[in-house]
Amino acid sequence: MNRDSDKIFRECGPGWNKIVDPLVKRCTELGGSVQQIKEKFAQLRFYYYPGDPGTEKQWDDFEDAVRLAEAESARTCEMCGSAGIVMSNGGWVKTVCKDHAIELGYHTRSEL
Repeated sequence: MNRDSDKIFRECGPGWNKIVDPLVKRCTELGGSVQQIKEKFAQLRFYYYPGDPGTEKQWDDFEDAVRLAEAESARTCEMCGSAGIVMSNGGWVKTVCKDHAIELGYHTRSEL
């Protein structure tokens, strides 16, 4: 992937690339532009501006794909892409696997 998508600043870990990359590609194919990719409250947030070439149905389908990807991020470790759960370090929440939770100091709520 070249391109302008390489210039998009991602404010999330590399574990979500497999979720984000297809969205970036499809948005670009439809003539849209990605505005921001970030993590917020342990989930992916994908903001874009729809372009003119895509049809309303294509953009509706794309919006559905974005919502599904955002939901998938809540089950995917942001750091490595393995299965993850939402954990906390007392003040912040992040979706991580057990190994990254230990490494980064995150715990399930029952462990706090």
